[in-house]
Amino acid sequence: MEQAVEQHHVETYRFQDKMKEVLNEDERLLEQALSKDIMNIVVSAYVNNAYESVNECERCVTFETELQMDFIKKECYDKLFKQDTTLEKHCISLKVDTQLKQEIFQKNNSFSQQSVPSIDQLFEINELKA
Repeated sequence: MEQAVEQHHVETYRFQDKMKEVLNEDERLLEQALSKDIMNIVVSAYVNNAYESVNECERCVTFETELQMDFIKKECYDKLFKQDTTLEKHCISLKVDTQLKQEIFQKNNSFSQQSVPSIDQLFEINELKA
């Protein structure tokens, strides 16, 4: 009987050792699973952060493109506005020049009509000479 009790103690110690090994292995597997979960969370957060950065960069590129288009439109507008202003000034100058030439022409025409005798006057002059 003593031998049976001793045998039982030995088996109990073996069983306890096996239980400790199983619990240690279980603890190790649990830590491994937790560390993988933590790693997945970190990687997902990093990928999401990178994705958000890419989206922000894409938005910035879109805004830059729109601003460049607005800048080009403004440059074209400014250039056309300057050309229009120059043309308006030139047109005004031409109108003033044309008006001045018309006035000069009318003055010259009135002087020439005053100094040139009419046909009747020419006939009278010719009759007087004859």
